Amino acid sequence: MMALPPFQLSAQGLLHLPRTRNFSFALATLFSMPLLPQILLAQNFERVVEGVFFERNNQTLALPFTGGLDSFLPQFVDIDGDGDLDLFISQPEERGAQLALFENTGAPQAHRFQLAGTFFDTITVKTWFQFLDIDGDRDFDLYHADGGNGVSFRRNVGSPTRAQFVFEAQNVADANGHPVFCDPQSLAAFADLDADQDYDFFYGGNVQGNIGFYRNTGTAKSPAFLLETEFWEDLRIISGGFAAPASRAHGANGLAFTDLDHDGDQDFFYGDLFHKSVYYLRNEGSPQEPAVAITDTLFPQPQPVSTPGHNIPRFADIDADGDEDFFVAGLRQYQNNFLFYRNVGEATRPQLKSTTQNFLPIFDAGSYCSPAFGDLDADGDLDLLLGNVDGQFVYYENRSTPSAPSFHWVSDNFRNLRPNLYASSAPALVDIDADGDTDIFSGDFYGRIAFFENRGTSFILNTGNYQGIDVGNFSAPYFADGDLDGDFDLYVGEGNAAVVNIFENTGTPQQPLFASKPRKEFSHNVPADDAAPCLFDWDRDGFLDLFVGTRAGKILHYRGTAVLDSFVLVSAAFEGLDVGFNSVPRLINWDNDHKVDLIVGEQAGGLNYFRAPGTSAVNERGEPPYSFALHAYPNPFAKHVTIVVHAHEANLAAKPRLLVYNLVGAMVAEHELENTSAGIWQAQWQPRDLHLTRGLYFAQVKWGRAQATRKIFYQP
Repeated sequence: MMALPPFQLSAQGLLHLPRTRNFSFALATLFSMPLLPQILLAQNFERVVEGVFFERNNQTLALPFTGGLDSFLPQFVDIDGDGDLDLFISQPEERGAQLALFENTGAPQAHRFQLAGTFFDTITVKTWFQFLDIDGDRDFDLYHADGGNGVSFRRNVGSPTRAQFVFEAQNVADANGHPVFCDPQSLAAFADLDADQDYDFFYGGNVQGNIGFYRNTGTAKSPAFLLETEFWEDLRIISGGFAAPASRAHGANGLAFTDLDHDGDQDFFYGDLFHKSVYYLRNEGSPQEPAVAITDTLFPQPQPVSTPGHNIPRFADIDADGDEDFFVAGLRQYQNNFLFYRNVGEATRPQLKSTTQNFLPIFDAGSYCSPAFGDLDADGDLDLLLGNVDGQFVYYENRSTPSAPSFHWVSDNFRNLRPNLYASSAPALVDIDADGDTDIFSGDFYGRIAFFENRGTSFILNTGNYQGIDVGNFSAPYFADGDLDGDFDLYVGEGNAAVVNIFENTGTPQQPLFASKPRKEFSHNVPADDAAPCLFDWDRDGFLDLFVGTRAGKILHYRGTAVLDSFVLVSAAFEGLDVGFNSVPRLINWDNDHKVDLIVGEQAGGLNYFRAPGTSAVNERGEPPYSFALHAYPNPFAKHVTIVVHAHEANLAAKPRLLVYNLVGAMVAEHELENTSAGIWQAQWQPRDLHLTRGLYFAQVKWGRAQATRKIFYQP
């Protein structure tokens, strides 16, 4: 994209068709981006999970828009019978614990995962799930938590290549007719412990660290579970790396069984809420007489798992080489939390080598991802800065062409800027002082706003409590010209009841002032918390509409009016979209295709991309553009003012016209703008010979059916 001239602001307008035949000043939706072209608005969005280039640590993120992974459970299983392992993921704290299927479209030895359709979205598995062939018909059935202390069952009545699940039991009963018990904080496991060709059932104890064991006394086709003991192998596993009678309470856990050393019996692996690694308990007995004891508290050696805790072990032969590879879901780690160890040893002598901490190539900026777009490196395109629950600024630089954004990870702690220590960050990017560069603001857990001023080569913390603004908690700032007076007003979401606090800018574009008038609190008639505001003229009526992300994951949509703090509810769920929890919407056009794109951050740490469907509208040469950006400098001015128009289309035959009006609506000047370079038209207005008085005038540019207006101040 062409670099901006130094006088252009970082936030520009989207121009609209006039609402009346006389001049009515329809200013623009403001973004922290230059040169935003006209948007073709769609009634429905298409979710996109790939198609925009993202790179982190020299690894291409093939699936950048799947929403992130927080507290997730994986299982590898060949659900479509094509000979390779597909991947199921559930996030118990996200999206209602629905299942997501990542289909393996590669080969058994070279996996490649793509997010599949929505078939499994209707299955809610609560806190855990496991696929297994419980009835011996060569397809995978599904057990999962029932939402309480029990187990639910869905039978696969389809085929090995085309699964079809029927909900058969809300509460699975044991052989005596009693509900099978499973602690809701335990991530249970099935395994054929006694090598009798059927699956037994294990669950972990939440407090005492014990393991419960149901033996399958039925057959391979007809299971019958019978509780044999609540203290399997007399184990008491607690944090600290030992097994002994427990007096300390501890938390949730995850279980896994596999014959890692191929000696014919099942070894046992255990992840604990407070343990940084994984316990390995080798089975030194036999299938009929197991004898397990903790072999290693830091597994696997010599590069053991090390996270804040609650590591969920999983085994699968992902590369089809005949041995088990090792995976870990780090439930208390919000980035780099899908660990993969490739087994490079032999079947009886496993050697697990750490390969990656991000097995699934998705975008994840950390919990409570809050995106902001702006030109941080002054190269004319939109870069991406993201806040998270740890108070970091994650930075992706856009090294793009105008129609193909390309985001490259630079840092998880941009310029070592921290709005506060170990509390949430919610960035907003805007040229607040009209000096031609992009400044950084950030909300935080305490409800304040930090201001990092762009000094050209560095960002300097100007203040951690900008203009004394305090909204209580979880502040989320957004800047837009709500009253259409040529400067930025400030909208700040807060945690309580999702209130949006509106601060009118009574200063100037160069010296904003938000505290001279009492803030206006905009509340909702629908239940909501954790407001994340965004403004955009969705209906193209000249007024900014309000979009509010919420804790529930939906987006509130309000129609704007001529009054700064007056909005009319259109929908409590904009376009029916739901990203799980804590939606943070941003409406932008990052690929210059004349259509609006919706990017939504979420609690799980990722981004969701919703693209307007259909094809782009393209202007034929010579037609006026759909929209243009209008600038006036210097402003205020004494002798002359330069009016500059920038359009996405270059070298058009039609020319824009400048009309200047006084306060009573009388036209005092008219000029034709000249094309000075590709996409740029200019005119200079000198009011000296017109004997005009000092004061406010309106510079309006008309180009075809589009128009834009700026206030200009004449100070001779």
